[in-house]
Amino acid sequence: MKDTQKQIESAIFDGKRIGVIGTGAFGTAMADLLSEHHQVSLGVREESIIEDGTPLLKCMSTHHINPKVFNGCRVNKRLSIVPDYEAAVDKEILIIILPVKYLRPAMTELNKKITEKVGTSIHKDTIIISGMKGIEANTAKRPTQILAETLPQIDKKNFAVLAGATFAKEIYERHNLSATIAAATKNRAADLAQTLSINDKLNLHPSTDIIGTEVLGALKNIVAIGSGYLAESEKSEGARHTFIGKAFIEAQKLVVFFGGRRSSCFAEAGFPDFMMTANADMSRNFSAGVHLAKHGKIAYDSDKGTAEGVNTSIAIYKLFDKMGPDFAKKHFKIFYEMYHVMHNGKSPDKCFRDILSHYNAEPELSKFRESMEMLRYRFRR
Repeated sequence: MKDTQKQIESAIFDGKRIGVIGTGAFGTAMADLLSEHHQVSLGVREESIIEDGTPLLKCMSTHHINPKVFNGCRVNKRLSIVPDYEAAVDKEILIIILPVKYLRPAMTELNKKITEKVGTSIHKDTIIISGMKGIEANTAKRPTQILAETLPQIDKKNFAVLAGATFAKEIYERHNLSATIAAATKNRAADLAQTLSINDKLNLHPSTDIIGTEVLGALKNIVAIGSGYLAESEKSEGARHTFIGKAFIEAQKLVVFFGGRRSSCFAEAGFPDFMMTANADMSRNFSAGVHLAKHGKIAYDSDKGTAEGVNTSIAIYKLFDKMGPDFAKKHFKIFYEMYHVMHNGKSPDKCFRDILSHYNAEPELSKFRESMEMLRYRFRR
């Protein structure tokens, strides 16, 4: 009888050994979905405590409910709930979904736990997938760059990015969604797309543009904050959508500047995700913009979750300092002004008036490439 049960369990768990680090909405939803076809472990910090004082790990492993998201969501009983350090070892794929602000210290802490409690490290052949959409404020580094620095044993070809128009709640509710999986090689991206796609629920499209996928995924959050502000204060759909359209042009320029491909801006992790985040009430960054309009302040963390656009704007502005203010204001007016609204107390109303009047003579992308070459020369010196 026991042998029969083992055979049944083996059949159910036929698939990759996958660990997910991050018990927020997106991490929980992805782990829940992937557990339908793979052996998935969701890693929970032993230090995490819920409102009634119960450790989150105990609550989730006992009841298979995450009380932190979706008003308490029940997860698949096939999903293994374990301490974070257990979820990270002996896995073929490790998906990491944490607030970018806390990623570096979180990975340092995780490495230490694995060494002390398991006596090993994350295996060098593990494929590391980032599900994060932000840029580190003080370094202007992308999540995969931070992961490469904190996991030096992992081959650089083993890092990948998952991004697209995928709200966590819609993943959890099993809507038919599409996203991009970007990896270092075509074969790796194609293999991951085939492995992680779930028929009629999550369709992944392969890409080799890790940089472009990450950068646009971060920039859209800044734009969503501005869109949320305009939705609440301006009440003009024309002004708001003009803002979004012009921001998308600027975002393409920044993707090229970082070293990504402009074509990625039109893939699943590009324009669809950009527009969804800038227009939906479910977007945490859009909600942060609404809060800014109502209360005159904005925060990285709130009861609605993490607004990555707040810190990403700091990272982008540091690049503007190196470019020079004249160049930055000419080519990146929206991102330049959004920083001053969020961090320097500039009047949002004045900011948006300046933005919307600036683009009467928007330079074409082809002309921008000439300036880009000058800029790159300046950075190389």
